[in-house]
Amino acid sequence: MPPLIELYAPATIAAAFVVSSLVIFLFARRALLSLTLGMIGGIGAYVYWTADLLEMNLRTSRECGADQAQILARRTDVSAVLLPPDVSTLDPHALERLVTTYDAVVTDGIASAGIPRQRWRPAAPSEFANYNNGKTRFVSVAVSEADLPRYRVVEQWSGPSEAGRGYRIESGEMRIEDRATNEVLAKVGVHHGTSLAGDQLARQRSLLPVPFGSGCRVGDRIDLVKQVLVPAAR
Repeated sequence: MPPLIELYAPATIAAAFVVSSLVIFLFARRALLSLTLGMIGGIGAYVYWTADLLEMNLRTSRECGADQAQILARRTDVSAVLLPPDVSTLDPHALERLVTTYDAVVTDGIASAGIPRQRWRPAAPSEFANYNNGKTRFVSVAVSEADLPRYRVVEQWSGPSEAGRGYRIESGEMRIEDRATNEVLAKVGVHHGTSLAGDQLARQRSLLPVPFGSGCRVGDRIDLVKQVLVPAAR
């Protein structure tokens, strides 16, 4: 990772802009030129701090775009869907979009990790919420195995691919299954990039927007889910 890791990334970018502009103005006495070169200095500092993320996002975006979904069967009038257990924390947009599509959205549990099966819904304004993804507040209640939805979305990760410079990309497969018949209704690849820079730099760079996204998971495949599991009229 860059040797300037001890510095605060947004402040470094701002300092590059100010210092570049000031130095050029002192020597050239041209405001427009100094501002232009200051912007170039700021952009250069931004690229310095985010080059690995830009490369990671470009690579995952390319791999996500290259995948073609295989639709083997469809189901209509679907009112409930079962999601992977870590969706609420690792893929919050999936939860947010699906609760507005289906009457019941349930996340599976992991008994060994103490994670229960939970049914989710948006919280009322005055209601205590046990999960917040930054945009929507959610309430969950535990459900039994007997109450799990018939149709489920599964993510199966095959492990990380060859690591890049400061990052790795995990790839796998997302499947839509009918639990009653054990049929696979559809499948498509999923990819997720992870920076290896560590928590300190992740916090510093959290304020720096990086284009292209960091991969494709359930939340990025909602259109496929709705195409295969056609929602019931609400």
